[in-house]
Amino acid sequence: ILALSALCAPELQAQEAVWRCGQTLTNRLPDSETERRQCLSVSLPASITVHTAPAATAAVRERTTPVPLADAQIQPAEQKQRDAWARDLLRAELERVQGEWRQARAQGDAVRAARAEADLASLQRELARWP
Repeated sequence: ILALSALCAPELQAQEAVWRCGQTLTNRLPDSETERRQCLSVSLPASITVHTAPAATAAVRERTTPVPLADAQIQPAEQKQRDAWARDLLRAELERVQGEWRQARAQGDAVRAARAEADLASLQRELARWP
């Protein structure tokens, strides 16, 4: 039984050393002496658990399946509706940021006011791109 477990789970056997070289964990030191000086020995716990995301469900795979280009064409009326919706969202965001800018100026908060001014300029540029 011990031999079988050793064959099935070789990762459970302790390694000689683990090194952290910058952001990399490795069990081999670099060949270069300069790089080797930047490495630190790391003590790892006896076991490490790695949590992974569950496999995608059929519904998720179905939603993310690529659509052939011929089927992806949008009708002009639908595109106009989408464009109008996007413009409305940008205008609403512009009004919200204008309110934040006024409030920041009234409170004397120069940092928030400057950030709001930058956001206003960006939103105005984006709105100018729409027909």
